Amino acid sequence: MIQKITLFLLLSSGLWAQEPEPSSVKDILKKYKNIRQEIKDRKAIIKTNDAIIFADVGLRYPVHEIAKGTLINLANFEVKLENVFPVLINGGVGYIRAGDIEVQKIFSNRAASRLDQHSVDYQFQKSASTLDGRTNFVAKYANFSPGTNWSDFNDLAGDSAQSITGYQFLVEFHPRNKKIGFGVGPSIYKVEQSKISMSTWAFEGQLFYSPAKWDFFQWDINVGAGFSSGITIEITGVEGVNSGYFYSWNIGTSLRFLPDYKIGGILGFNYRTWNISGMKDVVFQNGTLADLNGFSGSDFFLGLTYKF
Repeated sequence: MIQKITLFLLLSSGLWAQEPEPSSVKDILKKYKNIRQEIKDRKAIIKTNDAIIFADVGLRYPVHEIAKGTLINLANFEVKLENVFPVLINGGVGYIRAGDIEVQKIFSNRAASRLDQHSVDYQFQKSASTLDGRTNFVAKYANFSPGTNWSDFNDLAGDSAQSITGYQFLVEFHPRNKKIGFGVGPSIYKVEQSKISMSTWAFEGQLFYSPAKWDFFQWDINVGAGFSSGITIEITGVEGVNSGYFYSWNIGTSLRFLPDYKIGGILGFNYRTWNISGMKDVVFQNGTLADLNGFSGSDFFLGLTYKF
């Protein structure tokens, strides 16, 4: 009899004992690995926006956001707090506010399959760092068509205007739970034609707004500005190198692929304007005088993103 009472007390204390504070997000994925989804009808659906799963029953250590409409499995044990539910995640346990879920009793096989194979697993593959925002390195290749001013300047030189090639590098910061972000970094632009060659570097900044985001795509609207003190133009038949500086602005849109993964992609376009100053007037061989004070046109780009 004493042995039975002792066993009962041990089991009871193990079930209701307070868990120690987790030292890292990995702890939550290691805890309770012996717990399995034995009660298949203990499921719930996320009913609020920006619901958060926590690593501790006191809801002090956030692990990750989980999207509205996601199906989740509830753990088959109770906690002392009435407003907290335990959640099964990849064999581990997290905790969620009762107000963020609606407990469901019956789901179709299709719904249960979607839960097991996609919803929760994918969202946790995104990494818990989503709660703290993300930092990206972006490398882009751009094709800039400078418009009529550039074409007219080339006509005076007897050359055929070509697009300007750009290589853009940004470090981007996307704050937690915000639809805005910003990025800064250097760019290189150049074009080499039969009679005219141009090269420059620039330091540019971009501000992003994300009106829509899905699991594998993100739509951004961006505005930006740049400055360069090192634009140079060489013209065959014209002595010397003409140099100056410019400031620029752009507005555009882009589509990001796999925005929450380590490596992703980006595709988009801008309308871009360069305002050039400091260059001398150019006197061509036929005596025609011309100046290049700026140009505007479309800028198409594609690139890769890397999440730190």
